[in-house]
Amino acid sequence: MAVSSNGEFSRDDYYAQARHFDEQIKRFGSSDVLELASGKGFNTVYLAQRNPNVRFTGIDITPLHVDLATQKSQSHSVSNARFELGDFHSLKYPDHSFDYIFEVESVCHALYLSQVLDQVYRVMRPGGVFTLFDGFRKKSLDSISEDERIAALLVEKSMAVSGALTLDEFLKAAQDAGFEVIEKEDISEKIMPNLLRFQFLARGFFKYAWLGKAIKGILPDYLVQNAIAGMLMPIVVGDGIQGYYKISLKRPL
Repeated sequence: MAVSSNGEFSRDDYYAQARHFDEQIKRFGSSDVLELASGKGFNTVYLAQRNPNVRFTGIDITPLHVDLATQKSQSHSVSNARFELGDFHSLKYPDHSFDYIFEVESVCHALYLSQVLDQVYRVMRPGGVFTLFDGFRKKSLDSISEDERIAALLVEKSMAVSGALTLDEFLKAAQDAGFEVIEKEDISEKIMPNLLRFQFLARGFFKYAWLGKAIKGILPDYLVQNAIAGMLMPIVVGDGIQGYYKISLKRPL
């Protein structure tokens, strides 16, 4: 998600999360940093370039992503970042390996959240920080109308999110794992310019049947499913059913 501070979308807003991580890494004096679900290396390469004395590791469950991220780091002459195949449900690193861990829109896909939080806690050094930019429900499904419930579930289904939690449920799970919540900010309004842009792009798929059929025959299923989220996310986020948050958790000393 692009996080826009001035109410208007700009491609530069896609760097908002990475800039926040950069500020925290410098503020905490971090030396070993782990990104969960690092994808094609966007965040980690950006951070490694700006923090040459910090060691960065990115893990992802998709081999192609690991290869592309490695190629990206090499093409940018980044020597302090490595990308490895890994699952955040079962981290292969020794206890207390990292002093800063972050993720962007990936923990929402966890099949077993408590297991992920336990693993992050284990590999984090005492006093370390885990920062997330992620989406959670603001309201439970039994507290909203049937139409709202269907819209929320369609968004989650199309974004491959199963077993979505409310923010309060996530924070309780984090505290049960031993973390202290040191930062919690609802930044849903700041992603609305990006969501409205997605909706505009998705509208053509549904407005013109011939175009939708043509696109469906060419594009992968997951991209077609994303069109559903593109149409509905401005509604469910705008109505306060789902939200986007910046959260920092600390492992106590």
